Amino acid sequence: MLEITNNNDSEFLKFSLHNGEYAISTRNIKAVSEISSITHIPDKPNYIKGCMDFNGTDIPLIDFRRLFGIIESDDLIESKVIIIESKTRDKKTMILGAIVDKVKEIANIPLNQIESTTLMGLNLRSDFIKGICECNRSLLLIIDVNDLFSADELTLPDRERNDIR
Repeated sequence: MLEITNNNDSEFLKFSLHNGEYAISTRNIKAVSEISSITHIPDKPNYIKGCMDFNGTDIPLIDFRRLFGIIESDDLIESKVIIIESKTRDKKTMILGAIVDKVKEIANIPLNQIESTTLMGLNLRSDFIKGICECNRSLLLIIDVNDLFSADELTLPDRERNDIR
């Protein structure tokens, strides 16, 4: 497992999904991990793959391909889990795992190079796309993981939590 610490607003972890490149601020990332044993969670949205153990705590596991409406792949050879700390819509701090196809690198992207997708005439979801920029001759969508979910969407009731162990 790779642990990540950052005090720099312009550092982003680049990752890929299908043919696209994305990035998340390293301020929101705790670690990058291999996919471990996944426990199924009943009656949750299809983008919630299940939960997994992270340092002794069960965390929800989000399939970013499903969340972003990208065709699924059975090829998980290079897939990783990005462990993210985010603020929910109801302002609670939450730890979750995001399954991505491949983790690329940490890139320094000056904030003034990130353009609003609405200013570019793109009609992309503003609830999690912070902006877009060019990085090493490719377009990079910057993902804002804060306010992406409500705490209720990602929390197991105690009864269900005990039943699945």
